[in-house]
Amino acid sequence: NQIKIRSFNWKETGYKIEHGVIAQELFDVAPDAVSEGDSNQEIERAWAVDVSTLVPAMIKAIQELKAEVDSLKQQLGK
Repeated sequence: NQIKIRSFNWKETGYKIEHGVIAQELFDVAPDAVSEGDSNQEIERAWAVDVSTLVPAMIKAIQELKAEVDSLKQQLGK
């Protein structure tokens, strides 16, 4: 829940991202998924996100949600 999903356009190309994350924001929540870049005016190395490192956490969250839904269905007799 702490990961902010953003829509944005790349400055260089104008390419629109409908659902993405900002590396600097993600760093506070999942530092293992981020390669730090330069934070000054002269950017030689950009911040980068490796979303594949988030996949196991997403799978676990989906499993937990499914278990909760199954429990609620059972309580409702469905």
